[in-house]
Amino acid sequence: MTLRGAFIISLILCAVWLAMTPMGRQGLSGKGATLVSLRRMHWLLGKFREKHSATPIDFQDLRIFALRHNLEFLPYDGYAKRLIYRRLNRDFYYLASPSGHPKNILHLTNSPRFKPTAPVQKKFPLDLWQPFQAYYLEGARPPKGTYAAQLFRDPELGIKTLMVQKIGRAREIYLHNHPGIEEFVWVDQETILFSATGDGLYQDGLYYWKFKEGVEKNLLRPKLSHLSHTRKTSPPRYLISLGPKQKKKIYFFMTREASESLAPREFWSEKHLFYVDLEGMPKVKVASFKFTPPSLLVPHHPLLSAKEPHALSQKKWSQLPRSGPIGVILEDWQEFILDHHQSPILPYALFHLIVLYHDAYLALLPTEPKEAQALRAFGAELSGTLMSASACPSYLQRMAHHLYDDLLAQKPINLRVLHQPPPPQL
Repeated sequence: MTLRGAFIISLILCAVWLAMTPMGRQGLSGKGATLVSLRRMHWLLGKFREKHSATPIDFQDLRIFALRHNLEFLPYDGYAKRLIYRRLNRDFYYLASPSGHPKNILHLTNSPRFKPTAPVQKKFPLDLWQPFQAYYLEGARPPKGTYAAQLFRDPELGIKTLMVQKIGRAREIYLHNHPGIEEFVWVDQETILFSATGDGLYQDGLYYWKFKEGVEKNLLRPKLSHLSHTRKTSPPRYLISLGPKQKKKIYFFMTREASESLAPREFWSEKHLFYVDLEGMPKVKVASFKFTPPSLLVPHHPLLSAKEPHALSQKKWSQLPRSGPIGVILEDWQEFILDHHQSPILPYALFHLIVLYHDAYLALLPTEPKEAQALRAFGAELSGTLMSASACPSYLQRMAHHLYDDLLAQKPINLRVLHQPPPPQL
């Protein structure tokens, strides 16, 4: 055989080898194989949910299930890359191929389809200082935006996932996996500001996330790595409560984590008020807005019309009563908590219910002291639950600790949810 003939044969063998390998099939066959793999894993995940009434924690959990039931487990796409699996909570998951740009990424998810919810109001009185973002965590879009964002809460794993999806384009999805994400607000159509605290690996901070570009910046620690373990000394810990956006400013309350207890009216006060200046490069500045923290908690929600799309939990949250017979009020709030135990709104509902128990205690104390003391004890017990709740905003946990101490010491908590004192009868 001549040298030229040997060279031609080697070229043919190389071409055949490339065609047989996954990297050589990155055309329609690779895409088709990826779709088949995703659907196969989607089917296996469905079988797991039928058996355990929950999504698996990870692929290892699913692999063990497949082995026990003699089912095929092949977690690879058409390009021989391992599929990405992310559990969102007990009911929902995200499954995707790592091959391709996020706009064209192939994925399957059983999460609810995003609907554009009411945008954040452009004008909002800052003297209503209580948790502002609770309503929007289940789904929010920017004004005139084409993307919607939602925070998934997994209380069992103690993590949260921020998902952004283009409205009407199911294939374009962006995830942020910082386990300590607490609240978020839209900056513009392609940028989100979110708070994250309490994680052992990642730093606390305000993260300015341009999700389409895959770029993020911690505005509280702009010159340092986002990983806590890269520093010789422990990074500072913060307690952060995001407020509304007004023009080129996003207001928030913040303090350095100092103790396990945090007085609500002390925290939600002008001395802890800051804002992100969005003019040019975003920067954190001290706010000069003057106000007196009121004692009345008013859960914020936009005024919704019948035509305005929103999640069912958002609608129910906005309709929870704060006037009328106290027994009916407590029952409605308790039912909301039982029905939405995985919702990111849950910690806020628990916090309000603690205060409601105290409202009921004050109403019954003159005529039914034993029943009143029982309600106060319920409030203290619920405070203990919120203190140890997983995937809960750090500042709410510290406030729950403060309420717990006050309720046990028979001190007034200086907060109320009801518009006016309720009638004494339950």
